[in-house]
Amino acid sequence: MAGAKFSLTVQLRTLWEFPLLLGDIPVTVAIGASPGGGSLSGPTKVDTKWTGTATFNDLIITKAGTYTLTVSSPGFAGTVSRSFTVTPAAAAQLVVTTPTPVSGVASATANLGPVTVERRDQFGNPAVGTASSINLASDTSANGVFAETVTGPGITSVSIPAGSSSASFYYGAKIAGTTLFTVSGIGTPLSVPVQILPAQASKLEFGKIGLDGVLPKNVHFIVTVSVLDVFGNAVDAPTITTINQTGAAKCSIGGAPQTVSSVHGVASFIGLIHNGQQDDCRLTVTSTDLPPKDSATFKFR
Repeated sequence: MAGAKFSLTVQLRTLWEFPLLLGDIPVTVAIGASPGGGSLSGPTKVDTKWTGTATFNDLIITKAGTYTLTVSSPGFAGTVSRSFTVTPAAAAQLVVTTPTPVSGVASATANLGPVTVERRDQFGNPAVGTASSINLASDTSANGVFAETVTGPGITSVSIPAGSSSASFYYGAKIAGTTLFTVSGIGTPLSVPVQILPAQASKLEFGKIGLDGVLPKNVHFIVTVSVLDVFGNAVDAPTITTINQTGAAKCSIGGAPQTVSSVHGVASFIGLIHNGQQDDCRLTVTSTDLPPKDSATFKFR
């Protein structure tokens, strides 16, 4: 088992394989074959006793794999041990092995992945064993969902099967921005970073005009319009082309500019001015490839 201490005893022998009773001979043990790149720690140099034996106690190899050991001593031919296997210890932690942050476009279904979570022992070896249930929890502000398959039915946990070290799932969230989701069930819960990008622009939305829909008359004012995806995330993409007055014919809104480009999903119309009737005013904004949008009615006082 990985990380478990073990002992090794070496006997000095003659060419005819008889024990050589000789003390105070330094003997060194080292890793021989190590396909997994593991290392040996502990007391690796010991002097023989009068019996010609050297015992190495408290040796440790933490990386699972198949190994041999070599022993050597000045003036003596070295030797190689039989191969042996170091197996993983019990699962002690969870690790997400796919690249993070998990990133993609906002969605109402689990569209990002697959995300692979692996159980490992305390030394980082993939750990197999009985089945493990891994709990999945999204930051509530992200409105996230999980599924076993892309866009599949929602789940709240995923199972690592017996004899395996990992399981995969998909994730999706409606709210754009940086957030986290959590995997738990073995060791300390693991927080996984997520970056959600806005989906395609689908609508325009006016900001609040005036205080409760009332503006002071004969002064310049500002109107903001957001470019949003279907989930209400600001999209830094289209160009707002025109803002026009609608509603009562006498309610004339002038000023410039009346054509602006959105910046970080918001178009700001600065320098608009009221030129006519004071009540029942409304604006309409249009943008390439998006439906026009009417503001709520407002008035001047």
